[in-house]
Amino acid sequence: MTQYIRILENNKEIASRILKALAEVLDPHFKAAIPKISSAVSDLVRKKIALSDELQSLAGGGLQFDIGLTPGQAVETVNIFANAVASRVHVKYRPIKKSGRKLTGGINILIQPVTYGNIPDMPLSWEITSGKTADVKSLLLKLGDTLLVFSYDIEYGNYGRSGGARMTKNMAGSWGLSSGVSRVPPSFSGTREKNFITRALQSQDFESELSGLLKEILSDK
Repeated sequence: MTQYIRILENNKEIASRILKALAEVLDPHFKAAIPKISSAVSDLVRKKIALSDELQSLAGGGLQFDIGLTPGQAVETVNIFANAVASRVHVKYRPIKKSGRKLTGGINILIQPVTYGNIPDMPLSWEITSGKTADVKSLLLKLGDTLLVFSYDIEYGNYGRSGGARMTKNMAGSWGLSSGVSRVPPSFSGTREKNFITRALQSQDFESELSGLLKEILSDK
């Protein structure tokens, strides 16, 4: 006996119903995952900032001695930077809905305000050429390759509060970061648009880990 099935809806109506059904499944699925995504992304951001080349050098490398931080100050500074950026991770969710022939909504992840107002100043006890007190935040996020201090050299050894270098007066010299050069090393220097935070969070490595993290969380729900 031959049986026939008659489809009453046309292709457009079928596609519309599929999209509507998908939205009804995906919306609560994604919404329930937001708290876990927020926590996991914050942890990932904190790790990536702390392990950046700049902060690794700050926490026991040449940059710590160049700036003149004690070991305790260096560790504290790294934690301040990493925690400040991680604390501003914000996961926004827009309900998934059918809109015409497509689905709209989903997840937006906001990480760091461009003003960097969430990161506190960390002053040091020396002044730059302008007479202003230098701080680690300005050195790494604002001053770029600007010349800093003149008439000083940096002498490496068991000296100063850092235990690794000291400033010595030399009218013919120019002191700064990295072996007497009076500026932040180009590989470490930063401006508001380009700095160690943007380099860490715009890297392919970070994007790959973030993508994998989101897939893992959403697959578990």
